[in-house]
Amino acid sequence: MTVNDLREEGGVLVVNIRQTKNYKPRLFTIVEVERGIPYVAICKKYLSLRPTYVKTDRLFLQHRNGTCVAHPLGINQFGQMPNDIATFLKITNANSYTG
Repeated sequence: MTVNDLREEGGVLVVNIRQTKNYKPRLFTIVEVERGIPYVAICKKYLSLRPTYVKTDRLFLQHRNGTCVAHPLGINQFGQMPNDIATFLKITNANSYTG
């Protein structure tokens, strides 16, 4: 996904997934607030943390020591995320959470 795959329309974010494993592009929306969670605000905050010097248009970048760096997030790092989140939340058997 790239930053160009997101656009704001009337208080929602429209996400365009162009490349899928079955070659059928997909669209979905992220609503402003659902169950008290401000999803659009969270997405905007993530985008605002993106450094201005980044040359890639890939949406997901690596974070190190609490700051965003100019390197795209790879597929293996995505697969590791559920485990990292479970570890951070101190969930028992965090190693069983996989991508």
